[in-house]
Amino acid sequence: MQLPALVLSLLVTSASAQGYDVTATGKLVDKGSCYSFQVPAGWKVVAGNPIPLLVSAPPGKRPVSLQTLPKGIATLAIGRRSAEAKSIEELMALRRRANPFSSTRTVSYPSATGIARAVAARWTDDANEPGEETIALFFVFRGQPFAAYLSFYRSDRRRSQYPMALDRLLHSLRPLAGSAGCALPAGHGSARGSGGG
Repeated sequence: MQLPALVLSLLVTSASAQGYDVTATGKLVDKGSCYSFQVPAGWKVVAGNPIPLLVSAPPGKRPVSLQTLPKGIATLAIGRRSAEAKSIEELMALRRRANPFSSTRTVSYPSATGIARAVAARWTDDANEPGEETIALFFVFRGQPFAAYLSFYRSDRRRSQYPMALDRLLHSLRPLAGSAGCALPAGHGSARGSGGG
């Protein structure tokens, strides 16, 4: 699966090898990007990556690191774009260079997520990874372009469940307040009211 290497090259790395933590309740807290989200049921965070990378695979195929990802598993990655993209339109244009989109649509999320604007795109990568499909959400968070990439194989029996997991993750996204460099975005009231932190 090409996604992990692609995502790592497209997204900003944190100052440390892993700029996020996962709580006992399954909430991923990324202080570098100033957000938290609930890890969807059935998904596991692959440790040691510069951006959050989640996988969904049968228990016997669960990798422990990026280097041990078996072929055929579903992956979900979320992170901030590098400085070369100043908007989600620029980010989409960079992504479109590798694979033309088969569809795009504007989507909206509750204000509590901190997602100001979002566009969903879909494509297949039959040239590099036959049978692989990707759903991406390009979104504005704290005034910066971010992306979430969900990749899976069309032959996967559980493929209809994966878009729902991406949607649940994004609905659970919350801005962090009170962490170093994480001021509360305008219009979000208190951290308690926004679900932040």
